[in-house]
Amino acid sequence: MARKLMKSQNTWPCIKELIGFLLQSRDNQLTTDLRMGINHAIIFYSACYVEGVMEYVLKTLLSRRRELYNKIDMPEFEIRRTTNTLFNALEEDLEIRISRSTGISTYLDLINLLTGNTISQNPKIGELLEGINILFQFRNVLAHGREISAARLSAYWIKEPWQEIFLGGYKRAEEYLIKIGLLDSGFMDSNKVDLFFTNSIADHFWDLSSDFIARSIDALEDQDKIAVSKALSKGMKFR
Repeated sequence: MARKLMKSQNTWPCIKELIGFLLQSRDNQLTTDLRMGINHAIIFYSACYVEGVMEYVLKTLLSRRRELYNKIDMPEFEIRRTTNTLFNALEEDLEIRISRSTGISTYLDLINLLTGNTISQNPKIGELLEGINILFQFRNVLAHGREISAARLSAYWIKEPWQEIFLGGYKRAEEYLIKIGLLDSGFMDSNKVDLFFTNSIADHFWDLSSDFIARSIDALEDQDKIAVSKALSKGMKFR
């Protein structure tokens, strides 16, 4: 007979505490580099917070379904064994999918799989998806400490006077931030050292993350919403 002992601890509450501390740490006495570093961290950890909470939400939803099935009177051992095997397989599959996730769509798809509730089609969530996807892409370049690098090219085969070469997560973040009015100009036209790491940009991504989590929970069915809200209120606990 196989036995499996597990212990787990969610870490998103300490990320939330850290971001709160970082927000309060900004003042006019900071050097430009330090302020940029703090805002860099706020943006980075905002994405980590979303992933941590969404993982916890998924595991709470699966746990609730296991509890509901366990309340059903199943006198036959074979039926109980099959049901337990199914939920164990679901838990393992959930872990694998989460570990391979590179964006928010995986979490939304898994919520749909577990609940039948396609919350990504909820208008209140849909209007935040562009920003959340940008945040995840932005986080990926920040995680590797990538430099911000762009160029303009002029050549006889280029129709325009100059062709700008600026790709990747920084470029997508730039386009998004210009679109929502948090940047007046792009990297090539700006003389600001802290272009992507101002207080307003860091605040935007943290507010966006918090709002996305709140709306995602609110979009759940009533009993799921109650179960998830209760679980989240426990904070950082061992299980």
